[in-house]
Amino acid sequence: MTEANRTEQPPRGRRGGSAVYSLMSQAANSGGNLLLAVFVARQVTPTEFGAWSIGYAAYMMALAVVRSLSCTPLLLGRHESPEALRKASSGAVGLALCLGLAMSVVVGALGWAAVDLRGALIPFALCMPLLLAQDVLRHFGFAGSRPSIPAALDVSWVALQCAAFVALTLVGANSMGIATVVWAISALPAVLWLSIRSHFVPRRDAIASFWRETRADGVKLLADSALASAVTQALPVLVAASAGLAAAGALRGGFTLMGGINVLVAGLTPIATLAARRQQDASGDVHRFLWSWSAVLFVVSVFNGALLLALPESLGRELLGSTWETASLLILPLALHSMLRGPFTGVPIALRASDRVGAALRLRVWTTLPSVVLPWTGALVFGLHGAVWGIVLSAVVANGMALRAVRRGRWSEIRGVAS
Repeated sequence: MTEANRTEQPPRGRRGGSAVYSLMSQAANSGGNLLLAVFVARQVTPTEFGAWSIGYAAYMMALAVVRSLSCTPLLLGRHESPEALRKASSGAVGLALCLGLAMSVVVGALGWAAVDLRGALIPFALCMPLLLAQDVLRHFGFAGSRPSIPAALDVSWVALQCAAFVALTLVGANSMGIATVVWAISALPAVLWLSIRSHFVPRRDAIASFWRETRADGVKLLADSALASAVTQALPVLVAASAGLAAAGALRGGFTLMGGINVLVAGLTPIATLAARRQQDASGDVHRFLWSWSAVLFVVSVFNGALLLALPESLGRELLGSTWETASLLILPLALHSMLRGPFTGVPIALRASDRVGAALRLRVWTTLPSVVLPWTGALVFGLHGAVWGIVLSAVVANGMALRAVRRGRWSEIRGVAS
């Protein structure tokens, strides 16, 4: 980020409230995603749910692209005034809309060509620009130290979504396509309200200016997230190819059961990034952040895994329908994986917070190899269960690489030494 975009830190008194609002925002955001997955899983067969999971994976990959090129650069920028933040946010929203339209065409074309996936991909393609613009507006609030904005966006979205799903249940509409479109459209009122209130007009000059100022870091972040997406979002596609769509649906069901941990990680990441940056600026050392982050994830994951393992079968079937029978067998390995997430997710946050996006990318390149080879090999040789245990082994290897980098000081900026 340029020096002109740097500004003072937000007051200390606002940090606790920021964390609460951030968690509220992400809980509502991810809760709505989980509610959509549960609604679809209860209404369709495991094979149809597997097809839907491919469409959801396509949306998540598109979201990773926009967060890399729009959201994270906006979050990491130090904006000199509210007007500068508003201008940058307008450019970020406009860039997200352009990217969303382009990816809508790609995903829609893939859906039209793949008949078995048409009912899942095309609805996501139609809704993608709206969904991506909503995510940039959330980050506008985080970047301006006004986390009540994303909280309001997400809470209103999930509230309207709940009302819409009740209506769909009453009229007997059980199409996964209809559910997906209704889920997305529920975000429209809040998006329009905030866009009008904040005067977000996606002008070409604002988009061009934002791109010029952030493209250097944005391209590195995009490469980073592309590698991450290859690990997570491409796996259901490979499982579907090797073991069938029903197996891909079970994998998505397992990920849905782990949604609480994903809510925590995603909700804390924006605040963790800012906290790590403040710690770096204040003391030149982010080790305390790394160990705190890892400890919190481990403790919460142990509790979450124990709770899921004790879940009655009747309640599991209420959550995932017929997909529960296979998805429940994945709880143990996925719980182990969540316990191991701290180091290999915390180190990249610390690096990016230290303005060392290139170092975070280099770490991602090294950790991607085992994170792709082990789950993919497991999927090809042993099917669904091989893929899941491959995820666990890859987390062990990735943690070793991340911790070795910290211990050896391979990237001196972890200790706050400028390069």
